[in-house]
Amino acid sequence: MHLHALSENANWYLLALVCLLMPFNWITETWRWKLILHSLPLKLPYSKYLGGVLTGLSSGTFTPNRIGEMPGRLWAIPQGHRTKALVLTSVYSSLQLIVSLLVGGLSLMWLAPRFSANLHTHGYGWMLAGMGSVLLSVLIFILLYHSQKISFIKKYLPAFILTRISSLEMHEPGTLYKILLITLLRYLIYASQYVLIIIALSPASAAWVLYPAVFVLLLLMSISPSMFLIDMGIRGSLSIFVLSQFGIADVASVLTVSLAWFINIVIPSLPGVYLFVSNPRNNRKKLRIEN
Repeated sequence: MHLHALSENANWYLLALVCLLMPFNWITETWRWKLILHSLPLKLPYSKYLGGVLTGLSSGTFTPNRIGEMPGRLWAIPQGHRTKALVLTSVYSSLQLIVSLLVGGLSLMWLAPRFSANLHTHGYGWMLAGMGSVLLSVLIFILLYHSQKISFIKKYLPAFILTRISSLEMHEPGTLYKILLITLLRYLIYASQYVLIIIALSPASAAWVLYPAVFVLLLLMSISPSMFLIDMGIRGSLSIFVLSQFGIADVASVLTVSLAWFINIVIPSLPGVYLFVSNPRNNRKKLRIEN
């Protein structure tokens, strides 16, 4: 299918809905970040947290694997709290990876027969990969957030690692699971944008099949290297690999990840860039991480 034909047959109402979901994506992320930092004595308005999220988004876009995102968020944090804020943000950002590994792994297990039939491979390989992803998500979650409460882990894990991990467990279980639920909500919003774009470009596609396919695609993208324009090539290749198993044309697959990237990354990065450069003297001070 050619690009011209796609544009003529595209459902522009669904694409508009994707754009409308973008603010909810980053509002949800701001809500999550505010909750992550609630143990710090910060009296910041919601707009300040949102500004930090957008600044981090813009700075992370141009760095490998988005490593610039965490320091970029420090734009919003007052002096004296940046080190702890950076640690908390870094640790709880792993929940996004945990959700991606868990949901993507379960989806890969469910789709294993389709992948094995289309690619002429053994189904157990895809099933094992899905099981490994699920087990890895559980292991990361336990090690980071519950290692001090399980005697088996305390017995065999080196003491210096336990000491380091225990210093990171800064939230009560209720708050932790609330952050996890918000992380899952944002993940579903993001996945829904992908599904809507695919349906808009390929009207015959069924949402109930596309959701697990998108979950697998997000899993693969979460564990692949990332760096600005190179990232788009990797995402496009992964999208073609996954979505072609469901009859989605290559052009539509590449357009899906390109539109999702432009709507969710490029557009909200613009106000982040403005916030970052509007007060360069303050930014230089605020981006120094204090010991």
